[in-house]
Amino acid sequence: MVKMINIVKNIKKETWILLAIILVGIFLRTYNFHDGLRFNADQARDATLVGEVINGETGWPLLGPKAGGTDFRLGPIFYEFQIIAGKIFGNYPDKLAYPDLFFSLLSIPLLFFFLKKYFSEKLALALTALFAVSFYAIKYAHFAWNPNSTPFWTMLFLYALLQLAESQGKHRIFWSVMAGVAVGVGVQLHTFLLVVMPLLTIAYFVYLRIEVPKKNNLWKSFMIVFVVSIFLNIPQLYNEAKTGGDNVKALFSGVTTKKEDENLLLKAGRVGECFMTATTFTISSVGESDQCNFLPVKTAGHIVDILLGGLLFLGGLGLGIWRLVKETSEDRKRFLGLILSYAGLMAFFMTPVAYELSLRYFLIITFLPFIFLGLWLEFLIQKFKNNEVVITLTIMIILIALNLWTVRDNFIALNNYTESSNMDGFDNVYLGELAMMANYITAQNNLSQDVLLDGNSQYLFKASKGLIYLTEKQGVHLQPLNKKNSVAGNIVFTLISTESKDNKIKTLEKNSNVLDFKSFGRFGLIKSLRN
Repeated sequence: MVKMINIVKNIKKETWILLAIILVGIFLRTYNFHDGLRFNADQARDATLVGEVINGETGWPLLGPKAGGTDFRLGPIFYEFQIIAGKIFGNYPDKLAYPDLFFSLLSIPLLFFFLKKYFSEKLALALTALFAVSFYAIKYAHFAWNPNSTPFWTMLFLYALLQLAESQGKHRIFWSVMAGVAVGVGVQLHTFLLVVMPLLTIAYFVYLRIEVPKKNNLWKSFMIVFVVSIFLNIPQLYNEAKTGGDNVKALFSGVTTKKEDENLLLKAGRVGECFMTATTFTISSVGESDQCNFLPVKTAGHIVDILLGGLLFLGGLGLGIWRLVKETSEDRKRFLGLILSYAGLMAFFMTPVAYELSLRYFLIITFLPFIFLGLWLEFLIQKFKNNEVVITLTIMIILIALNLWTVRDNFIALNNYTESSNMDGFDNVYLGELAMMANYITAQNNLSQDVLLDGNSQYLFKASKGLIYLTEKQGVHLQPLNKKNSVAGNIVFTLISTESKDNKIKTLEKNSNVLDFKSFGRFGLIKSLRN
């Protein structure tokens, strides 16, 4: 007992602060996780596929989800994580989202150690505290989607590359393996990472070879990274061999068929516009919540994007380049060079699809705004040495407060979805409300084996797959209403907004016998019998 007390006493104050930050991050990322889990059509599709594997109805997949706008499919690691989670915790949507939640939680301490490669421990703690409460980071921890864990894997990738350059012997082998794992996983989660990670790895090892010609065994480290990353991608490589490279052909076909009339300069400007918006929103939650087009200026949020985003992104980029030129420490210079190279490659490959970008694309560089903010804080601290604590605390308190306010509003809105009929801002459906609707459908007496689902097309697009998935798990075969199955005597559940209840019931009564109506907050279900 005395020994344990002594151990606790010897723990540094900074360690306790980091632990407190992590606990806050855990609370914000797990609060109301089941009911507030986003469960749109894509999540229902993935959960159905994963469930078939867990139930032994099909084998483990060789490929993962489709990359947006193409027929190319990423590697299967996203599904593999979900299958493992489902086998351990249970085959239900919130359990399948545990891997994304887990990596989101791990990204908090990882960011701290990553930032410590360049910044002071105190500044790294302050920036990590901001990341822990960042609405942007919290938002993407609350549902299962293949890019959602990329903040962790991209940081691990860059951190491992830095560590292996500074390590020797067994430590270098360990970090080479970690870099290989990060590459092997990352290339299966996002199309940009499929290109950027291998390119940056090769360029980094070439740089190390030039920087320190006498450094031994660099080729061994490179081979470890290569072999480990290839090993993790065996399923899709097997699929390519089996199909004659059909999936790779789909990738190149998708790239060549994307046509945009705007010239390169306008596309580059659009990418910069998105970088500024993403930078602002990531650290403050202020500005446009998803879209990154603020020119021409139309709202106050656009003005914030220009002023704050321009200051942070363009100013941070300038500070990073200036520091890179002036820096004397090889380790710190290597950090800046790697970060700027990564950001530059991302911007380069984003340019061809500039007008398809939204803030979700910037998950793969979530750490970048915090580095730019750190460079600004470091600059201000050096300029106003006697007021460094006041400057840092003032800026961090303002940004943390802005994020916590947005998080609070979001949690309140989520809690009200099952109580309020307001459909303003409708974009997502959530597991809590879908589960209530599915329970209502399956609890009805005298249901035939096949039950039909109809309703507002916008709501069905988001919610029908989720409802079908959840009712199927309870033994009711729900299927969309169409001309083939629209016959007299069928039970039909019509999904509507609660606000449109009266008008919709009047319309249905012309050719159906309306049996019941149940409100679930935003949504309502009308039960009717076809005449």
